[in-house]
Amino acid sequence: MDSLDRILKTLCFKEPEMVPVLPVLLLQGAKELKLSIREYFSKHENIIEGQTLLVQKYGHDGVYGFPHVVEDVEAFGGELMYFESGPPSVGKMAWRSWSDLDKIKMPSFSSSPTMMRTLKTIEGLASRFKGQKLIVGAAIAPFSLPSMLIGTEPWFELLWEDELIREPILNKVLNITKNLCVSWCNAQIQAGADVVVLADGIASATCIMRNQFEKYALPVIKDTIHAIEGTVVYEPVGHIEPFVDLLPQIGSGLVILEHKDNIKKCKEALYGKMSVMGNLNNIEILRWDKEIALQKCLALLNQVAPGGGFILSTQGPEIPWGTSDEVIHAIVESVKIWQKTRSANG
Repeated sequence: MDSLDRILKTLCFKEPEMVPVLPVLLLQGAKELKLSIREYFSKHENIIEGQTLLVQKYGHDGVYGFPHVVEDVEAFGGELMYFESGPPSVGKMAWRSWSDLDKIKMPSFSSSPTMMRTLKTIEGLASRFKGQKLIVGAAIAPFSLPSMLIGTEPWFELLWEDELIREPILNKVLNITKNLCVSWCNAQIQAGADVVVLADGIASATCIMRNQFEKYALPVIKDTIHAIEGTVVYEPVGHIEPFVDLLPQIGSGLVILEHKDNIKKCKEALYGKMSVMGNLNNIEILRWDKEIALQKCLALLNQVAPGGGFILSTQGPEIPWGTSDEVIHAIVESVKIWQKTRSANG
């Protein structure tokens, strides 16, 4: 059974011969090619080759067609900042105030060199791995994207604003970001992505109240996923356990959980409706050695691997630049060790 078959089987709540493992390796290809992060991201050929080398080195079950999780802002005129030892971040906001909304033309990912390189990356990875490894695309979800276009503080202030002021702005913003998100996700699927991850950190319980999630985030998440012509993985990028009972409504078959979520309880609540992925702590991982990584993974597998419906991974957004090779090897090898031990114990 190859990687893709293992993933499909576990998503059907059946146990594959080995638990799928998908460490989110976005930056590490630069190390393999001995390039700076900025240079690595400058050509789609670099990312294709980097992802190929990484999957050959570690043997995990998927490849990532997107370079990082902030490229979507370029479609609106935002700019990125690059760093020597970490992922890019937003350098210049696309919007200065809510009055800018009246001047906005419907953005297009075709205006972003970074996003266009992503489509070429996905096409290249599909030519090498389609039907064998999971090919993963990604986008910022419509409810969270405004925080990267105008800033987190103005977006939070709007959510707590008087209804008469909030509603017309909120509706206009979410319509703009939803349309971009849907077209961008569909373009990635057409390019060859098997799934697209919707990163939605502002919609988590880390940032908003349950009533706000139900009133503002949930409807646009449902509408967005319904309009995407392929499989969507939902990633709250924050604590989602308080809202977990609402997630089956969104139309996604897989949710990525973070380390604060009780993954066993979440899996039990979602079993038969949504599979779970995660939830190794991608910050603590920098302090792990091989033995600690293996211990953490085996403990997690013992909790939630039986019965299918689980993919081993870190919480979002990615494994940090400084994570050692031996720790990444330990994460991938843990599923083999766990399966061998389980088989030996009957």
